Amino acid sequence: MSSVSSVVKYKFPFSKEVCRNKLKSHYFAHFSAKMNETVQK
Repeated sequence: MSSVSSVVKYKFPFSKEVCRNKLKSHYFAHFSAKMNETVQK
């Protein structure tokens, strides 16, 4: 049982970090596209 909890403890922060990075890169790409639109006008 303790091994399962340690796996969860190890995996959860990692997946949270991955989600945050994905969100950040998605937002950055969206922001860059918006900036390019504004520059081209």
